Amino acid sequence: MEAFDRVRAEQLLLTLGLKIGDWNELSDLSPSKTPHRAFAAPTDALELYVAAHRLASWISSGSWTLLQIDNSTSPMDDEVAVFENLVLKGRHSWDIAAQHTFLLGGSTRQSTLVLLIYFALLFTWHVHLVSEASSSGQRLALQDGVAYFFGDASTTAAADALIASLTSEPKALAS
Repeated sequence: MEAFDRVRAEQLLLTLGLKIGDWNELSDLSPSKTPHRAFAAPTDALELYVAAHRLASWISSGSWTLLQIDNSTSPMDDEVAVFENLVLKGRHSWDIAAQHTFLLGGSTRQSTLVLLIYFALLFTWHVHLVSEASSSGQRLALQDGVAYFFGDASTTAAADALIASLTSEPKALAS
């Protein structure tokens, strides 16, 4: 994973009909409102891990996933250290004021994404995720321990099915 500059991120997002907003969130290019669904993440550690695993599968299609951290996230020092080890592999320090966008790719993308989602939900960060094969505004926002699924009717229908499955079988890794 690498920190990604805003210009390059905007180019990738443009192809998906998205942009980086004024608060460093992901938003639609057009002012129309994209339908969304919300899921309050469980607080039980195992159930939260299962939810993170299933959320990562919902969003991580294609060869890359873009992680966008918005301005509402203000991590403690120990959270920064965990993020640096997980995302930057301890090779760089995270410049929180300047680095909001990260591109995940490669063979460890899925496992890193699961841990990032788990971490973001646990510590109530505000992060946004979109992947290369996302379409129709499909993205995932994690804010204050709640997962928001964005997309068209078929995407939100898939989110509804995932939410129902997570609610009925909170410890099942697959539906």
